[in-house]
This record gives sequence, structure tokens and C-alpha cells, in this order.
Amino acid sequence: AVNALLPADRSDILAKFGVQSGRFVLSTFHRPENVDDPEAYSSILSELAALPLPVLLPLHPRSVARAEAFGLGPLLEKLKVVEPVGYCNFLGLEAEAALMISDSGGIAEEVSVLKRPLVVVRNSTERPEVMGTFAVRVGAGPEISAAAHRLLDAGWEHLADIPTPYGDGSASHRSLEALAARLVSPPPGEKLGIEYEGADPRRGVGGGDELDAAGTVQGGEQQAGQSRLESS
Repeated sequence: AVNALLPADRSDILAKFGVQSGRFVLSTFHRPENVDDPEAYSSILSELAALPLPVLLPLHPRSVARAEAFGLGPLLEKLKVVEPVGYCNFLGLEAEAALMISDSGGIAEEVSVLKRPLVVVRNSTERPEVMGTFAVRVGAGPEISAAAHRLLDAGWEHLADIPTPYGDGSASHRSLEALAARLVSPPPGEKLGIEYEGADPRRGVGGGDELDAAGTVQGGEQQAGQSRLESS
């Protein structure tokens, strides 16, 4: 899905947000452990503001309100804060960023497809599969900039050869092919183990075969004789 929705030409997206390919950090934060804790939120924004590259920070209105309530407005002014970005455009920004810094679980999956490094700022994560390859996890504090500098120095080119742990996006195609091969010519007398909802289970399944009421494949000749008996 990521590759299917990723814009091929991303120059307009970069121009819209005033950033250059490979020359900016893309960041998002929304989790209560980060934006509802004034100390954690202040540390995160301070660390982002100290990075050597401009930081583009799409921020939800609630997160903006929390920052203002905590008196963190001056820190926001040091970053390129924008309103939330649509999914396709955000994927385009991810693909062009030098580094991601976020508490988003979805981004942890996306970077493994887009081959970009990520600093996960959380106390724990549900995506351990990408840790140590595409991502590192740190807490809110000085660890952020330390990890960011490490990943920026390493670059992202080496990530191109690391496969995503979440599959290649072709699972549905492989499942369909396996089912089609099974349904087109199953051995006579073999049960397919398929349940149907709102349909006659004896409906033809291809190749002149049908399922009887028990879900067993019947040959074409037997099916034809049965049909004649039912119609007489």
C-alpha cells in the first residue's frame, strides 16, 4: 500500500513545505506520554530545535494547544510547524527526509518500506521488528539528538538492501493464487474446508465440478446426473 500511494513526483510537495530532498528531518508527536507531559514535551522540542537540519513538524491542533498551555511556544517557533499533512503527501515527505523522529507506530512500519532511518521517542514500542535496522528507540531527552546525529552520520543508503519485516505487500495476491489453484481442479472426493455465507454450497467451483452439501467435490458426470434428478 505504501508504494502504491507514494507520489512519483515529489518536487511539488517539497516546494510546498520549503524543504530540500535529503536535507530535512520530518517529525511527528501525538502520544500522551510525550505531549501531555510538560517536561517530556519541552525536552523533545528542545532536542529537535538543536538538530543541524531544519525540522518539519506536522502537528495536530491538540498537540499545538498543549505546547502553548505549557509555555512552549518559543520552542515551536524554532521549528517548521505545519498543520497535519494528507497521507499521500506525508509518504512523499517521508521518502525525501534524511531522518524521521516520531512516536507513531505507523511510521515505524512505513520507514521499512521507504528505507529511511527513524528515531522512535517512546517508553516502549509495538514494532520491535524494525529496531536495530531501520529504527532506534529512545526516551524524551538528550538521547534524541544523540541518536539523530548517529543516524544522520550513517545515512540511509545502506537501508536499501534490508527487507521490510512486514512483507512485500503481495500476500493477498499469493493467497488468491493459492485459492484459485485449489478451487479450479481439486482432487475428486477431497473436502475443501470452505464455508459459504448466503450462497448455495453446491454452486459450481470451476472445471465442471460442484460441492455437495458436505463440501465434497463431485465430478462433472455425477453433477450432471444429480442435476437431472433434481429437475425431474
